[in-house]
Amino acid sequence: MFPTQTIPPLCLFLLLGGCAETNDYPMTSYRNATDLQFQTAASYDNFDVLNDGTIAVQVAASAAVRDYAVELMTDRRAAQAALKKIADSVNQQLPQQPESGDLDRLLVGLPGSALDTIYLRETMMDQDSAITLYRNEIANGSYVGLIHYAALYMPLIVSRRGKADSLLRVLEGH
Repeated sequence: MFPTQTIPPLCLFLLLGGCAETNDYPMTSYRNATDLQFQTAASYDNFDVLNDGTIAVQVAASAAVRDYAVELMTDRRAAQAALKKIADSVNQQLPQQPESGDLDRLLVGLPGSALDTIYLRETMMDQDSAITLYRNEIANGSYVGLIHYAALYMPLIVSRRGKADSLLRVLEGH
């Protein structure tokens, strides 16, 4: 007889061989409050990154910041498409637009060099929040499709957060 133990979600993700098609999971498994909160918050976060990135691409003084914004937007477009596929597979609705636009309004009025540093700082804070959100889904979510999504995109968010920090240090002369 073997002792029983719980398998942490990330180990489960690795044991299952990475991301499977979202329609491989039954609709009945998507009933956890953590999953519902995660899908909405992750979608809003993706929209916010896309909106802020659009402004940064248009106004940033630094080519490196503009390039970073394009990379981040490319990541989040793919993330939003994957999240929509998961939500559609279980007949859940995602938000159709960003929750607010406070940073958007702030960024629009800034000159390029000021925008560069504020955009990077705000992006890092947003990514810190996203990392916490994704970790919570991995630890407490119940729908395997969303846990896979979080496990797939969290390392990318961590990586982009590190790149924003590096860019900010260069811009500030550290």
